[in-house]
Amino acid sequence: ATSYMAGILIQDLLGLNVTYTVAAGQVESYMSVAGCATPNNSSDRGCGPEGPSVTYQHVQMESWHGSYPAAWAETQKFATAPKLLGSMGYDGYEDMYFSSRELEAAYEAEGLALDFWTGFDSTWKEPWKYFDQPSAVNRSDLKPCSNTNLYNDLLMSAYLSASGDTAGVVVQPDGKVVANCPGDGYFW
Repeated sequence: ATSYMAGILIQDLLGLNVTYTVAAGQVESYMSVAGCATPNNSSDRGCGPEGPSVTYQHVQMESWHGSYPAAWAETQKFATAPKLLGSMGYDGYEDMYFSSRELEAAYEAEGLALDFWTGFDSTWKEPWKYFDQPSAVNRSDLKPCSNTNLYNDLLMSAYLSASGDTAGVVVQPDGKVVANCPGDGYFW
């Protein structure tokens, strides 16, 4: 949404022509903005031995680059290297829930971008291979669902409305929507 909003402003206020390109993940976005001809091809990005001489992709609105320092460093060798121009006002951390070791392993093994929601499409890939099984978690370190936001009716109703994930929630007899925490009452 941010890209489209910026595109509208650039087009309407500056009079520039705006087109949009979708990249498969963060590394592909780097390569696209740097001018590589085939940024989505992980075996040959099309950057050439001397790097690209021209780029037709000029702006990436969000950059979750903390997990790919080697890819960022590679693009910085090009004459067409992308530049970080600052924050749009909100910062986040893509490694909040798993380490860069898993991110890099999945990406290097099969081009699986675990820092992008499409990387978790189990129809095409097996993202679970890069994580421990739930049994590896010490349950004494967890709170039961009923003591967390997973039992917050407002939040879980919003989740259900946005996702349509009827298997992920339970509508209680009083009408409140809570997370589906089967069996022992913990979210696995």
